[in-house]
Amino acid sequence: DGRKITMIFSIPVNQVKDGYTYEMVSVRPGGTVEILPDLDQDLNTVSFQTTGGLGAYAMIMHPAD
Repeated sequence: DGRKITMIFSIPVNQVKDGYTYEMVSVRPGGTVEILPDLDQDLNTVSFQTTGGLGAYAMIMHPAD
């Protein structure tokens, strides 16, 4: 229930792969899960918007559509 914030995470160099999309998964207390898409075109980072407060995050990758 916090304010909207933008976060930027670096993708480890050995994990950057052409043809893949990177996103973040957010899990909030109570089990709410949200997929947070990358907001920029920088292949070395994942930039996403979330809401401040408690949560766990994980970076995921999958073949680009």
